Amino acid sequence: MKSNKPQIDYFSNPQLSEQINWRKIKQSFSSKTYLHVREIIFFAHSDEVMKQCQSELDSPNLVFRNHYSFRSALRDSTLLTADIIILINSFASASRENFSKLLKQRTRQDLQVIIWDESSIEKLISTIRKSLAELNQSETKDMVVEEILQSRMELDLNQKEKPSLSEKDFRELLNRELSDSDKHAPETILAKAIDIIKAVK
Repeated sequence: MKSNKPQIDYFSNPQLSEQINWRKIKQSFSSKTYLHVREIIFFAHSDEVMKQCQSELDSPNLVFRNHYSFRSALRDSTLLTADIIILINSFASASRENFSKLLKQRTRQDLQVIIWDESSIEKLISTIRKSLAELNQSETKDMVVEEILQSRMELDLNQKEKPSLSEKDFRELLNRELSDSDKHAPETILAKAIDIIKAVK
């Protein structure tokens, strides 16, 4: 079965990997603590499910909240900063499916919405962990790409020749090739980015 994943576009640029200050990027990552603070908001008639998940997922970078109605939540600014929203119960004002669509329209693009199907708590916790991993991977990938682009731009200012790959093409190449990474450690994503850039000829 053939993969639908697009192949790397090979540009004529043997010095591409030399246009980036890898040492500086690695130092910037090693000096930071990557503890993404995530807000997890539940919609339920009681705090019971939230407390079970909070107990199992206990972590200093996770903030748990519970809302008892959809209407009050729409007036609450915390929805704008939420990373994961979990719809436990249905409410008279709207179905969970309709409220999920409304949330995605009103909030940022990477919001994760989980509709609980009343399966086991263990399965719900596993789904939350998967959503957290996806968020961390996406955010870390974006951070690595921006660091690489910033480094390349700084070095380009000191060079007379224009780079053969525009910033737009370079960004698209990195985002495309790093999008299927299943690891969210900055060092792992950076190592893959280095391999990608070295493969561009």
